[in-house]
Amino acid sequence: MERHPQRIGKYELLEEKGSGGYGVVYRAWDPDLKRYVAIKTFARVSRGTDSHTTLQGIAQDRLAAPLDHPNIIRIFDWAPEGVVPYMVMEYVPYNLQDFINRGPLSPELAVRFAAQVCSALAYAHATKFINGQEMPGVIHRDIKPGNILLTSEDLTQAVVKVTDFGTAVIAGSASNTIAGTPAYMAPEQWGGDVPGERADL
Repeated sequence: MERHPQRIGKYELLEEKGSGGYGVVYRAWDPDLKRYVAIKTFARVSRGTDSHTTLQGIAQDRLAAPLDHPNIIRIFDWAPEGVVPYMVMEYVPYNLQDFINRGPLSPELAVRFAAQVCSALAYAHATKFINGQEMPGVIHRDIKPGNILLTSEDLTQAVVKVTDFGTAVIAGSASNTIAGTPAYMAPEQWGGDVPGERADL
């Protein structure tokens, strides 16, 4: 098995947490700020179509960078150049899919988590002003349990963090690509239509 690099930039890579879509996510250590972070790497490839896909993935993930909401993952930094392009994000240790795999959630927990996801989506979808600049809404296009992180193993105390905007688009923008996870995609995504807020909901 190929080993991951021990460092990327100033960050020490500790373990691989997952992969898919456009890259691999690691738990890492920031030696300057003395905290754990998540690093998402993007494969650097030379073939034209794949290179375009990689750059597109970086651009789409960056749509989440200005979003400031307690239920959306924070992005700290990104480095699009170099041998391995990467993005530095808030590290959140738990994943909703892992808890669902253990058995069904109670109705109370399911409603609690769904409400937090909806709060994050309402904010992401809305037009807003950030530092005086108008920012259009963002459609995630890949809402699923695997992209919903939880801050605590105690689910009664856990806070939801929506992550992975790697297939996101600006609300109302044209899209001729089919993107998302098939089991969770809205019908209009299957047809390549322009996705709206309801596709996320």
